[in-house]
Amino acid sequence: MYNNIYGLSLTGLRFFTVYGPWGRPEMAYFSFPKDILKGKPIPIFESSNHGIVARDFTYIDDIESVV
Repeated sequence: MYNNIYGLSLTGLRFFTVYGPWGRPEMAYFSFPKDILKGKPIPIFESSNHGIVARDFTYIDDIESVV
């Protein structure tokens, strides 16, 4: 709609599960290795319809090359 009104074509990208040197310590990519080294189990949650759940992680430098 914005393009139709103002003639400016835009694309917005929203990345999820981005990790890197300044990542938050409670995120899975930090907590999973800590738990594995301590011998603790890794919690795995399934979807509400009991289907397969997958997670994809994106390194911050890979996003910089896209933008």
